[in-house]
Amino acid sequence: TMNATAFIIGNGESRLDFDITDLKGKGIIYGCNAIYRDHPYLCDNIMAVNYPMYMEIHQMKQENNYRFNLLGVSDIENWNYTINGENLKKEKPQGMTYYDSYSRGKKTAMKKRVKDFRKTKGSGCTAVLHAALQGYNKIVMLGFDMIGKIDPDKNDLENWQNNVYKNSINYPSRAKQKSYLIYEWLFHLTQTFKRFPETDFYMFNSKINLDYNTQYKLYFSKAPRNVRCGTYEQLSQMVQGQEQSIDWIYY
Repeated sequence: TMNATAFIIGNGESRLDFDITDLKGKGIIYGCNAIYRDHPYLCDNIMAVNYPMYMEIHQMKQENNYRFNLLGVSDIENWNYTINGENLKKEKPQGMTYYDSYSRGKKTAMKKRVKDFRKTKGSGCTAVLHAALQGYNKIVMLGFDMIGKIDPDKNDLENWQNNVYKNSINYPSRAKQKSYLIYEWLFHLTQTFKRFPETDFYMFNSKINLDYNTQYKLYFSKAPRNVRCGTYEQLSQMVQGQEQSIDWIYY
């Protein structure tokens, strides 16, 4: 394990509450997808698992001579997110029908598994896996909102599309977030935490998203207590070297 930190920047809108340029020089920085449009010089690595998005970045990187490494599906081992011989039926979080897949409809024989998460990939979770495989001993995630955008004043938990780059090229324009995505991402992250028990993972988000995302607790409690959660204020403390004083949330 390398004694080094990797920051993985997701594109959930909560990250606009934090100045990501403060991360420069504090560790290796992974960004995802269209982050290069706003921050072409911030990231060391940019992960894009979606082919059109990958090609957009590839072209712009060549035209502008950007220095970041562009990573895609071929740069990561083909892991199906299961750990030798584990019984995923037993692993499923309380109250969940499935763990490694998502289904729609009532509990009938016809219930259709719409998504098998062992076969899907998302750029953020793939970047986390890549950093873990590289051996970073601290992996810090921010902007992994997972849930749709919340309007706390209206107590509106509608699952509005939540992405810094929504409705732009190579991002599907839709009002609502796909309902299975939170489960896909949480499955991928939790399985990664389990596979790398010696690695310290940190999940930073806005206080409201930490409070409202009740799924974090259900999933992360399956990890070997190697995940600490905190707010963006606490991320600022960490970046300023005041990690000792942080009161972490553990699940």
